[in-house]
Amino acid sequence: KDRLTVLTSLVVCPSMRLPVVAVCGATGTGKSKLAIDLALAFNGEVLNADAVQLYKGLEIATNKVTEAEMQGVKHHLLGILDPRDGFRYNVHHYRADCWSLIDRINFPDSPRLPIIVGGTHYYIEAVLWKDFLQARTIVSDSKDTPSAIPVAEKREPEPVKEQSKPLEHLPHRSWPEELM
Repeated sequence: KDRLTVLTSLVVCPSMRLPVVAVCGATGTGKSKLAIDLALAFNGEVLNADAVQLYKGLEIATNKVTEAEMQGVKHHLLGILDPRDGFRYNVHHYRADCWSLIDRINFPDSPRLPIIVGGTHYYIEAVLWKDFLQARTIVSDSKDTPSAIPVAEKREPEPVKEQSKPLEHLPHRSWPEELM
């Protein structure tokens, strides 16, 4: 657990009332257990931030928490996508869904602590950092693509510089002919 990183950050949600706790780290470090323990101790709910655990039917492959392991803690964004249709869901959809859930979890009458947990740091950063997904151009070329999805700035690749010396002078071994 010494490798486990726990971040606490305020999320830029319009009606933010409580901080958001983010538990992130490498595979097999106990992130889910820590998130559940925190939720039990601080009246929280868990929001999945593992990109693969968003899909249905991959419980074993993704080591998804079981009902027993959840210990009654409410979990969100877990097994919500059909693997055959998942290509339509991206970090922009995740961010919108997560912020909506955070607002509901932080409801003024009975606020609960939102705890984001997962190893997909790209998803966690998209929620925690206000300007993470800002871009210069906004386009929509499909009915399946939300109109406010930022697109990276298009740049021409830089020309490759030629090597000043050939590489033949470096020590090397050739593959045996029978392996080719």
